[in-house]
Amino acid sequence: MLPKPERLTKNDFVGLRPRIVFRGNFVDIAVVSAKVSRFACVIAKKRIKKAVDRNRIKRLLREAYRTQKQALHISVAEKNIQVAVFFL
Repeated sequence: MLPKPERLTKNDFVGLRPRIVFRGNFVDIAVVSAKVSRFACVIAKKRIKKAVDRNRIKRLLREAYRTQKQALHISVAEKNIQVAVFFL
């Protein structure tokens, strides 16, 4: 699990207008400018029917973010912006 400061909550979603960066068959990646870099993962039941499969995908996405977040933070810092990453 990610540390609490790095997670997006339901309240954080209100009022955010994400920009879709990548749209695939099962994953859409959206980015929004934010005060602090954060991460969220939402898998629709409409796309992946079984909860076991949805949870596995979420775990894999969180782990991928966790292992690559240093590279993300470095590239974002060079551009002097903060981002919130959504996997929809």
